[in-house]
Order: sequence, then structure tokens, then C-alpha cells
Amino acid sequence: MLLVSVSVLLLSFSCDKATDHSYSLGISNKTTQTLVTTLSYSYPSLTMPDWATAYTFLRNVGPQATTGYSVTHGSWADEINRNSKDTLIVFFIKKDTLDKYGYNQAGYEAIRASGNIAGYRFVTKDNLDSKGQNASVNYP
Repeated sequence: MLLVSVSVLLLSFSCDKATDHSYSLGISNKTTQTLVTTLSYSYPSLTMPDWATAYTFLRNVGPQATTGYSVTHGSWADEINRNSKDTLIVFFIKKDTLDKYGYNQAGYEAIRASGNIAGYRFVTKDNLDSKGQNASVNYP
């Protein structure tokens, strides 16, 4: 019984911080068309990420709507520092364009090769809230 109690006690301590929160990156679509967004850590290159990376981050955002991304291990400042050169890129693709080319790897890669995107926005640590945790991006 003593061994079980000691084991439970030891397992209850962890070096990791508890993640009882997440930090958000809100994406607001101010247009009348549905957009698809993806993230890239490739700054300063404006090349869209490859399909394997982009697929993880693809999000639809309806007209006049907001969607978001979140991180639970650290803040967005931590995420940007860990993955890029102080800048995250949010790419916007018109859903009609993705539907035309195909909502799959071949279609996405065709859009990527042609550069047929609606636009992009940068997220830097300056765009984050005062605690470096949350951010929002508007398009256009």
C-alpha cells in the first residue's frame, strides 16, 4: 500500500505546466465570399506551404465570419519564436478557387504554383495582445 501511495504521489508531479487555457489567433473575413486560410512559418518567403503542412492548417471562414487557430503549449509569441523568424503568414484563398482546382493535394499545389491567392497578412509579435498570447487578423 505504501508503494502505491508513493507511486501516485510521484506521478502527480510534473515538470510541464498544466494547459488549462489556449491562446487564439482570430481570422475575420470581411468579404462577401467564403475564404480558406492556411498558415505559414516561411517568412520572409511568400511561398505558400506545401500540402502536408497546409492541410494541417486549412480553415474555412464564411462571409462576414470569424474562425480561429489556437495553441495550448505556450502563447502565440512562443509559437512564432519557435517556428519562424518573428513573423507568421496567414494566406487567404477564395473557396471558389479551391473548388475549381480541387480541394485536394493536386488542386492545392496548382494554386500554390500559380500564386492564385486572394491575399495574405503578416502576424508579428507586435500584432499580439499585451501579454503576447492572442491576436486577430482581418481580411481584407
